[in-house]
Amino acid sequence: MIVEDNSDFSTARDGIEFKYGTIVVLGSTTFFYVLVKGAVKSIRRPTSLNEEEWSWRNLYVSWIHSCLCAMWVLMCILMYPELFNDPVYHINYVTYFCTCFGTGYFLYDFLDIVCNKKISLRWEIVIHHIACFALFYYCIYMKALIGFSILALSVEVNSVFLHWRRLLLIVRTPFESPKYILIKYLNLATYLVFRGAPLYIITSSCFTMYHLVTLEFLTLGCTAMFLLDIMNVVLFWRCFKNDVIRGSNRFIFKKEKINCNKRDSNCNIVSKNKNSGS
Repeated sequence: MIVEDNSDFSTARDGIEFKYGTIVVLGSTTFFYVLVKGAVKSIRRPTSLNEEEWSWRNLYVSWIHSCLCAMWVLMCILMYPELFNDPVYHINYVTYFCTCFGTGYFLYDFLDIVCNKKISLRWEIVIHHIACFALFYYCIYMKALIGFSILALSVEVNSVFLHWRRLLLIVRTPFESPKYILIKYLNLATYLVFRGAPLYIITSSCFTMYHLVTLEFLTLGCTAMFLLDIMNVVLFWRCFKNDVIRGSNRFIFKKEKINCNKRDSNCNIVSKNKNSGS
């Protein structure tokens, strides 16, 4: 896995048991399938839901995962800021298990989509999960590049608002409501900071740190990052187009509609006054 090694990394790496990582991965998958999915099923279906119930519940579970994973990632960043200086050789059980936790969710969501026969509708999510699972599990198995894994999982901070925005849309929250306006701008801001920046760092590292990893991992990493970069650029454009470009048009259209209604009302009042005067 690692072409160049050092004694400190070897010592830390030897202290990590892969079997515990596998247990956390499977435990995470089971957690989301049994506990979280069961809890979400107990929530009453929103009366304003404009999509099928499975989509809403699946997204709700994804939002819960993002909240939990984002808190864990931020804790890792605050506790171990050195992982930014040495993302290749950094490893300890806190960051290692965080990677395992996120990997377990990707496995759960993949199985949920497949079991509910939604692959044709969620094919882009399936590709995303396969790419992420392959990268993360390889890092877990080899017990290396955990710093890059935490950096990649920092996108879950943005996913909190990305999924929250989608949940608001599913239950038909008005675009002009203060809640939606707040979430849409938090989504765009965190998209650039916690999704765009980490993906840029990881992608650029494929060209600057290629000599530190084997050819097999470099090929896997470059392929996965190519797919993920394209998907995330497309996703950002969709959010920007719908919330900024079309959002402003909706506001202008609504404002014009209100003015038209006011003019119509004034015309009706004037007409009534003329009729009463005559």
